[in-house]
Amino acid sequence: MQQPNDAKADAVREELDRILASPGFVRNERSCSFLRFIVDRKLEGKITELKESVIGIEVFSRKPGYDTHSDPVVRMEASRLRARLSEYYAGPGANDLVRIEIPKGAYVPQWQVRADKEGRRIWPRLATAAVTLVVVGIAVIIGTRTSTKPTIAVLPFLNLSSDSDNEYFSTGLADEITGLLSLTEGLDVIARSSSFALKDTKLDAREIGKRLNATVLVEGSVQKSSDRLKIIIQLIRAADAKHLWSKTYERDARDVFVTQEEIAASIVSELRLKLGGWRRYTEDPQAFELYLRGRHAYDRGEGGGRRALQFFEQATARDASYAPAYAGIANAVLFMQMRRQLPYDEAHRRATAAVERALDLDPTLSEAYTALGEIKTWEYAWLEAERAFQRAIELNPNDARAHLNIGYFVLAPLGRSEEAAREVRRAVILDPLSYETNEEGLMTLLMSGLYREAEDGARKAIALDARRFSPHQLLARALSFQDKHVEAMETIRAVQRLLPGGVRGWQTGCVAVRAGRRDEALEALQQNDAPAAPPNRRLFMLYTCLGDKGRALEYAEKMFAERDPLLPTFLTYPETAWLRADTELTALRHRLALPK
Repeated sequence: MQQPNDAKADAVREELDRILASPGFVRNERSCSFLRFIVDRKLEGKITELKESVIGIEVFSRKPGYDTHSDPVVRMEASRLRARLSEYYAGPGANDLVRIEIPKGAYVPQWQVRADKEGRRIWPRLATAAVTLVVVGIAVIIGTRTSTKPTIAVLPFLNLSSDSDNEYFSTGLADEITGLLSLTEGLDVIARSSSFALKDTKLDAREIGKRLNATVLVEGSVQKSSDRLKIIIQLIRAADAKHLWSKTYERDARDVFVTQEEIAASIVSELRLKLGGWRRYTEDPQAFELYLRGRHAYDRGEGGGRRALQFFEQATARDASYAPAYAGIANAVLFMQMRRQLPYDEAHRRATAAVERALDLDPTLSEAYTALGEIKTWEYAWLEAERAFQRAIELNPNDARAHLNIGYFVLAPLGRSEEAAREVRRAVILDPLSYETNEEGLMTLLMSGLYREAEDGARKAIALDARRFSPHQLLARALSFQDKHVEAMETIRAVQRLLPGGVRGWQTGCVAVRAGRRDEALEALQQNDAPAAPPNRRLFMLYTCLGDKGRALEYAEKMFAERDPLLPTFLTYPETAWLRADTELTALRHRLALPK
C-alpha cells in the first residue's frame, strides 16, 4: 500500500510535470532544468546539494571551483524561476492543489497542499494523469484532438500572375505570413523549408497533414499586376480535408504590408487565438520585394549564397532601417563561409556587422539572434552562443533553426547530450521535411550516442528522398556503432552508387574499418590524397578511423588553423572517442574552450 509520504512525493512530482508542460515553462530549458533539479534533490533527501556552487555545476555546466561571486548565473536564473512560478500560479496553475515555491535567498523548494471543497487533501495520484493545455474555442475549428495546441502549415502560394518571375513574390508572401503566425502563442508553426518541400506535388490535404504532422493547412494563390494584388486564402482541416474558411483580398499592390498583416490576423482569429506581437519593418515596397527575392534565392541556394546576399544588400541600400534584411545579409555570409566561399576574417567581420545593425534596429528579432549564435560558435564563445540561441527561441519558439543549431553546434560539442537531442527533436517536429534539419539532427543523435534513434531517423530521411547520399551515410554509421556491420557495409555500397565517379568519402572508410575492411578505408584515403582533395576535415576523419593518431592530429590542427566551423562537432563524433584521452587533442580541445 502506498504510504502518505509516497503519495505526497507523487503529488509534488505530478505538479512539477504540470508546471514544466505549461506555456511559460515548456520553451525555457534553463528554468525547467533548474526546477527539476532542485525538486528532485529535495524529494531524494539531498538538500545539502542545493547550494549555489553545486547548482551552477550540475545545472548550468560551470566548471568545479568556479567563482560564484563573479558569475551570478544561479542567482539570476533563480530570480527568473521565481517570477515564472508566480506567473504560473497567477494563471494556469491558480487552481492547482499543490503549490511549489522557492523562498528568496535560498534554493531549497517548499510545497504546500491545499484542501478540496470537502476539506480533504487530494493527491494527484487520485486525479487524472493527463495534463492538457486548453486553448479556448480551438475545437470549434479543428475538431476533437489529443495534442495540446494546433499545428499549422502555410503551403506555398500559387503564382497566378502572367509573369512567372513573380514566383518569388507569391513564395515570399507565404513566407512572411508563416513568420507572422510563428509569433502567435498557443500555435505550433511548421517551418517554411518543410512546407515548401511539398511544392508542385499532387498530394491531397490529408497526406500533406500526415507528412508535416500538421492539423491545419493554409493554402493560397496570388495574382499580381503592375499595381493590383488579388490574394485568395483558404484554411483547411488536414484530418478530413474540410475547408474551414476562405477569403479573397483585392488590394493596391502598395498595400501589401497591410494585406499580409490582415491575412495573418484573420487566420488566428478563425483559430480563436491572438496574433503575437509583430512590427512592420519597411514602408518601401521595392525594398520589400528585394528582401523577398533574397529569401527566395537563399532558400534555393542560388549562387552559393551570393545572389541572396546581393538582394539583401540592395534592400538595405533602399531602406537602411530594414532589420530583417540585415539578418539576411548575416545568414547569407554564414552560408558562404560554411562552404569556404569567403575567408574567415572577412566573413566574420561582415556577418558580425550585419547582426549588430539588425539588433540595433530591432532587439527582438529572433533570426538575428540565431545568426549571432552561429557567429559565437565560430569564436568558441559557447556561453554567448547558447544565450543567443536561447534568446532566439524565447522570442520565437517556432524557430526550427535555432533549436537545431543550439543542439548541433553548442550542446553536443559541450557534452550535454540529453539537451542536444531534445533540441534537435524539437527542430525536426517543426521542420520535418527539411534535409538540413534531418541530417544535422541525425548527426547530433550520433554525437549523443543515440544510435538506434539515429538509425530510425535515417531510414525516415531516406524515405523522403532515397537519392540523397547523406542519409545513407548516416544510416551506415548508426548501424556500424550498433555492430550491425554487414548491413552497414551494404548501406555504404548503396552510397557509392549514388556518388559520382565512385568517390569514397570518409564515412565509407570509417564504416569499412569497423567492419574489418581496412583496405577499403585505404582506398578512400588514396582518393582523398588526389589533386582534387576534399577539405582537411575528411582527411582528419579517415586518419582517425585508421588509427593514425599523428596524421589525424596534423589535420585537426589544419582545421583549427583555417577556423573550420565544424571542428568542434567533428571532435565530438563517436569515431573520435579513442583520441580524446590524447594529451595533444586535450590541448586542442582546451583551445576550443571545450570540456575535457
